[in-house]
Amino acid sequence: FEVEGTGALLTAKAEVPEGFHYIPLFSPMSGPLLHGFGQVIAAWAGGAFVRANGPEPRPVAEYRRRLEEIRGGLAVVPDWRSDQSLVRVLAPVFVGEGGRLAGALGVSFHPPTPKDEDLQSLERAVKDAARRATRLLGEREAR
Repeated sequence: FEVEGTGALLTAKAEVPEGFHYIPLFSPMSGPLLHGFGQVIAAWAGGAFVRANGPEPRPVAEYRRRLEEIRGGLAVVPDWRSDQSLVRVLAPVFVGEGGRLAGALGVSFHPPTPKDEDLQSLERAVKDAARRATRLLGEREAR
């Protein structure tokens, strides 16, 4: 999902037939403060994004604690208070190191949740992909 104004658009996806199916490309994310990808964006985009898509989900203190955990490196981010049992492994993407937030990338899938070692491997892969995307966007911006 790429940050677009005060929202987020799905700009790239890969799906497997038996897997999770996303909205069509270039569609806006609905309920971004509740969505796992939206929480990653909210954690890094700051107050303007949250205010534009508010009100903040309840309980507010717990929600803000989740955003702080995401800024601290939390990568397995479920949708907020959802009855869906999707598993999401996510990471933010910036425009170069220390640059502005570009969006978030990750993997969403239906349970069962993988074994701990597989989930840790997937988390490393997602974070590596986000770092590569950040570097590439920074190089593109520098040109």
